[in-house]
Amino acid sequence: MLFGYARASNDDPHNQIQKSVILENGVEERFIYEDTAIGNKDHRPELRKCFQMLESGDVLVILGLDRLARSVKELTVFLNSMSDQGIGLHSVRDKFDTTKGNSQDLVFAVNAVNDMMQYHTHDRTAKGLRAAQKKGKFGGAPRKATDEKIRIAIALKKEKFTHNEVCETLGMSSSTLHRNIKEYKERGRK
Repeated sequence: MLFGYARASNDDPHNQIQKSVILENGVEERFIYEDTAIGNKDHRPELRKCFQMLESGDVLVILGLDRLARSVKELTVFLNSMSDQGIGLHSVRDKFDTTKGNSQDLVFAVNAVNDMMQYHTHDRTAKGLRAAQKKGKFGGAPRKATDEKIRIAIALKKEKFTHNEVCETLGMSSSTLHRNIKEYKERGRK
């Protein structure tokens, strides 16, 4: 059985173009599911309903892959799930049809692109972090415990203030204080 899915866009806010293409490709209007919210929202109730209706042997017809998924990663999840359930996907504009003989090759290719993109993202992030560290910049939240605060903490402890009193006075947690005193001493600034 053929099903259709349309998601509104700025160019087609009422899904008229998408519905027209889906109808031209043999889907009955009563089997077309439409989400009308525009934007980068994950809330797509009609897509959820559509997937609940799909069974093995069914085919989902869409105008383009961008109407189904917002990223290669999300597309990969959809394709793998549909493939596992024996559901076909026909993207008219992209000439992407998993019901044709090369369907496994198409799914494999999208998975390979997703893996490659994840690798490159990880690689670029790691290179960026290394470059920043060479410049003396480190990510994360600003340190609560400056060397000055640690020197004060050590002095307060020598004056017999309790650990909790020192934490409260300096506005830091017990674990932060312990960790920073240890690091300070390891750096040789006793």
